[in-house]
Amino acid sequence: MRRVRAAVTETPGAPFTVRDADLEDPRPHEVLVRMTAAGICHTDLGMRDTWPRHLTPMVFGHEGTGRVEAVGAEVTGVVPGDHVCLTFASCGTCEQCAAGHPAYCHASRARNFSGGRDDGTTPLSLDGAPLHAGFFGQSSFATHAVVHERGVVKVSSDLPAAVAAPLGCGGQTGAGTVLNRLRPEPGSSLVVLGAGGVGLSALMAAVAVGCDPVVAVDPVASR
Repeated sequence: MRRVRAAVTETPGAPFTVRDADLEDPRPHEVLVRMTAAGICHTDLGMRDTWPRHLTPMVFGHEGTGRVEAVGAEVTGVVPGDHVCLTFASCGTCEQCAAGHPAYCHASRARNFSGGRDDGTTPLSLDGAPLHAGFFGQSSFATHAVVHERGVVKVSSDLPAAVAAPLGCGGQTGAGTVLNRLRPEPGSSLVVLGAGGVGLSALMAAVAVGCDPVVAVDPVASR
């Protein structure tokens, strides 16, 4: 158990309030990550406003990156000191996970949107009472997070934290749409509507696979 700080939402729609909380040590397949950066996605704000009252207080945040501080006894993919970015949780055993589609994991709701682990527990507590967490498998609006090893991706130590953080949501959403769903041939034209984080990630993926021309459309002129 360690003392951490987290941006807590006390009730649906309430502002984020930085509070001291207690965080459990990682279980056998979990990893303790000290956060170095966390993006703020519009999904965090929208879900905060509509989150079920019985799952509050809650810690949101799902674009996190940091360094591994400790690992559970059965973790093999990372070691303390590794730089990582975090992504959504998946079971690794269902039909979709086995087919290489963890985003469609049959246990996705329990592992990402239940306010805790799939067994109903949460690694965080506030004043001795459970503090709901595990948003997209991480709840990265905190100084530290305990996450399942499947949601931890090792990255280069020279990758800036501010660049690594959005890869777990906006980066993979935009690039994944192009690389995994559209799969354009080199020389194909591609238009991206919206040049925010997701759109720019899609644009970069399109350029990487040789699309030409690639056009971004956005009502904000500076983009």
